[in-house]
Amino acid sequence: MRTLITISLAVSSALSGPAIAANGKAYGHDPKVCLVTFVSEEAAASQADVGVAKAQYLPLSIALIHEARSDSISDIYTYGDDGFTGTGVDFHFAGDSTEDTCAYLDGIGATEDDDD
Repeated sequence: MRTLITISLAVSSALSGPAIAANGKAYGHDPKVCLVTFVSEEAAASQADVGVAKAQYLPLSIALIHEARSDSISDIYTYGDDGFTGTGVDFHFAGDSTEDTCAYLDGIGATEDDDD
């Protein structure tokens, strides 16, 4: 009986743990980055704010998946002194935090009306 309870507790503890990303880290522990999607390859090459279609503040593991789908028009950025600069980040710039800059970029994202 005691063995059955111990096994039951071990199984329930293992199943109640955090979600694990493909890289073995829990999603909540991934560094946050800004996935910027541009309106064209030319806009991506210029890195100009006016060419931003959208910006998303995401865990790095999720951003890498999305970037792979449209790598020619998407890049992963970090900003500020606290920005992650490791593997997977395409560009890092000083300034405001990654979260604040990403929100700014998403706010100015290109819309259909911008073509007029």
